[in-house]
Amino acid sequence: NVAGQPRGTRPVGVAVSPLNPAISPRPYVVVANQYANFASVIDTGNDAVIRTFETGFYGEDLVFNSTGTRLYLTDRFKDQVRAFRIDPGPSFTQIAEIPVGATDLDRSNPRDLDISANGATLYVATTLGHTIAAIDIAGDANTPIAFMPVGGLATDVKVAGRWGIVSGHSTGNVMNQR
Repeated sequence: NVAGQPRGTRPVGVAVSPLNPAISPRPYVVVANQYANFASVIDTGNDAVIRTFETGFYGEDLVFNSTGTRLYLTDRFKDQVRAFRIDPGPSFTQIAEIPVGATDLDRSNPRDLDISANGATLYVATTLGHTIAAIDIAGDANTPIAFMPVGGLATDVKVAGRWGIVSGHSTGNVMNQR
């Protein structure tokens, strides 16, 4: 439970913002609260919840872009990713709902996500869809560009330079299939 939040919320995803003094004087933490329709923003200087913002019913994982001006959150209830613009304060405004698959099955249960080293592509693991979605996020395009099958449950995706690592069950494919 996040201190100061209603009982029954379940923190499920956590991300620490990169330092961007134009947005906040120090890094802060965003916590996705499962089944709670909101995320909590925590000041790292005093551990206080400084605000909340709406995220949809089942936010699970989140990632900031390198400058801390965008936040991406998987919404397992709607099988999509939500993109947020971050303004000084920090303040969060949803700017897009992005599909993570071409079919209902492909979109099933987006879970973890990561951003490419150049900041242009968001990769999203869909647990039941058995795919990795590649989404163009350059210039707020927020457009799916590929849905790559991974041969099993995709539970996590991480990008390290030009390498993409997928964890899950019976996964033997590589990410750069497009």
